Amino acid sequence: MAEGADHLLLFEAASSPGFFPSLTGAIAVAQSLAAVAFTLGGAGAKRKLEETEGRLARMSQYTVEKG
Repeated sequence: MAEGADHLLLFEAASSPGFFPSLTGAIAVAQSLAAVAFTLGGAGAKRKLEETEGRLARMSQYTVEKG
């Protein structure tokens, strides 16, 4: 998957002392990439995110914390 890539982001799922491998590193990388992609998307990305959040709220699948 990384063949020909300009950048490669690695994480070690099996390097923790826990019994089960942790996906925390992979999730952090994915969230970071999503944040950068969103930032580069500008106003259009913000509008799409607001539309998606509104649709999820209407479907009662997502709640906004109040307070």
